[in-house]
Amino acid sequence: RNGLEQAATRYNQIWVEGENVHVLLTDGQGRRFGLVNGKMVKEIPGVKFQGIDSIDLWEESGDPIYYVPVGIQFTISIDAANIKEVTEASIAMIGPGYDLEVDAIRLDPGQKDSIKFASDGKSLTYQTDSNESPIFVLGYESKGADYGFIVRGMSIDSGSAVTLNLDKDKGLLNLSSQGNKQTA
Repeated sequence: RNGLEQAATRYNQIWVEGENVHVLLTDGQGRRFGLVNGKMVKEIPGVKFQGIDSIDLWEESGDPIYYVPVGIQFTISIDAANIKEVTEASIAMIGPGYDLEVDAIRLDPGQKDSIKFASDGKSLTYQTDSNESPIFVLGYESKGADYGFIVRGMSIDSGSAVTLNLDKDKGLLNLSSQGNKQTA
């Protein structure tokens, strides 16, 4: 096995795309990993990152790939404080045998959203403080075929949250919304 395959079996990889979009990981105990007021904070044990060697490069080119040990529950805060105009972001988690993604997030300057990926790849919750219509992608491998689900065209109201739960045994995707006035 090569190094990437070994890393994928022990870690959930967090990929962030979007110009000047930064994330902060927070575990269930309130420990953080990422940039806080321009300083690198590494409070969550076992989390590491790859791709950026300095804070200056970090700010110019976006976030690195984060590696979070499988089994650690965490929330990703998306911070658009440093953007000057509307931009689009994508946040993905790739783990052993599964992938989850929130794509086409339209971020306004100063917007703060959050994503909670289940560490086993079975669910995600996305909360926004703006009106959004992102694309949700969930995929997993099984002994037979591999499966993928895409949810798009759903309007999410400011202040509301959407949760997608994957029942791998039944091959079902459940979607629920909290505080959303729109219908799915």
